[in-house]
Amino acid sequence: MRLLVVDADLLALERIRSQAEKSGHEVRIATTARLAAALTADQIDLVVIDLDRGGEDVIDALVEARAAGEMPDRVVGFYSHVAPERAERAEGAGCKAVPRGRFYRTLDELLG
Repeated sequence: MRLLVVDADLLALERIRSQAEKSGHEVRIATTARLAAALTADQIDLVVIDLDRGGEDVIDALVEARAAGEMPDRVVGFYSHVAPERAERAEGAGCKAVPRGRFYRTLDELLG
């Protein structure tokens, strides 16, 4: 499986990359600005987004990518539990929004 990680900080990126590579997955990295290009450059199976770091821009990019037919079926975003409105907007854009703590606790399952 090819995994695209968007806008994650270094600590989150390394944690996700380590777990994904242990499971045999390839990991790609992109910023919000490069999301569309990253989706068209490779066959991506799962997109993981740090909704806190990407903010509203990443949600707008999700909407655009989905409208263009470039978004894979599996898109998961993690967020701070104090930002439920961002999670609601991400869900509306077709992203499964998960609180950060639960995301890390269930990362193996999400990658499965």
